[in-house]
Amino acid sequence: MLRRAIEGVRKVRQWGNGLGVLFPPEVREQLNLKEGEWLSVRVKGDTIIIRRAKGRKNWTEEELLTGITPAICGPELITTRAGKEII
Repeated sequence: MLRRAIEGVRKVRQWGNGLGVLFPPEVREQLNLKEGEWLSVRVKGDTIIIRRAKGRKNWTEEELLTGITPAICGPELITTRAGKEII
């Protein structure tokens, strides 16, 4: 898809304790931006570079605990012992 250049002047506004710039609807539409998306902001000299942030992986509990054994963390942290709790 060919994207057209969008240019314009935007006003910096107070937003809580910070400052913000609102993107016009045509920017949101062209980039398919959604509320809650993360953006990467980089400042170099007097230039601000804003890019879509790379997505973060949502790890499952199983993935996070892969390789964890009683030898590594101790038997009291392994929860697969239903009915044989350690007191």
